Amino acid sequence: MSTSTRPTLKQFLELRQPDFDKYPVWVNCHVVDYDEDWYDDTDEETFRPWTGDIPVSPNDTMYLVSAQFQLNDGTTMSGFLTPDIGPREENELGNLQPNLLTVDGPIGFWAGMFPFDVERKNRIYKRLNRTADQIFPIRFKSYDGLSSQVIIGTINGFLTIENGTIKVSH
Repeated sequence: MSTSTRPTLKQFLELRQPDFDKYPVWVNCHVVDYDEDWYDDTDEETFRPWTGDIPVSPNDTMYLVSAQFQLNDGTTMSGFLTPDIGPREENELGNLQPNLLTVDGPIGFWAGMFPFDVERKNRIYKRLNRTADQIFPIRFKSYDGLSSQVIIGTINGFLTIENGTIKVSH
């Protein structure tokens, strides 16, 4: 068992802009830190700053890398995404999990098999102080040099998957 110094540990929903300003890459602890004495304090949602070599490779483990987002109204925001191991054209939003960063925490747009209800969408519009037309589509790009591949994409709305088909809603 390692006796290294305990790093900053953050739950996914606790991550904020200052965290990414200080450390532009975060790593999932539960996957890579099983030999650390503080491992029992982590779960699948726990991340820590990545202090290893950059760029990181999604082949190694799950990382969160800083990215820039542009809302449809031209507003630029910061956020993060999870680099995927597939070729760039095959990277799906469900794998990339792009999230905007706000003072209240991350905002994601991928819901998997559980669609966003109207109330949840309205809370997000309120947090962003914008309408659906002002928000979508959102263009995003990972910052150069953080990941082994630059990731560029577009979020057209709240996304779910139903019977193998991705559905978009506002």
